[in-house]
Amino acid sequence: MVAASGCSSGSIHWPITAPEVPAVSMPGDPVPKVQDCITIGTGTPSKYVCGGKVYTAHELRKKREDAAAAASAGK
Repeated sequence: MVAASGCSSGSIHWPITAPEVPAVSMPGDPVPKVQDCITIGTGTPSKYVCGGKVYTAHELRKKREDAAAAASAGK
């Protein structure tokens, strides 16, 4: 009796998560976004390089929330 697996290949190819081109910060955009950063650590919390500075995922979220609160308070 032969057991068959669901995979046709014995090797797994993981996708590359690092961007091909270095992240560029947009002028006039004070809040870095994860999409514009380079991932340097996928632990807990994940770490990113944005505009030459290292941020954790929590720090980026906090900066985004603070900017949104300041924008809504200024209206």
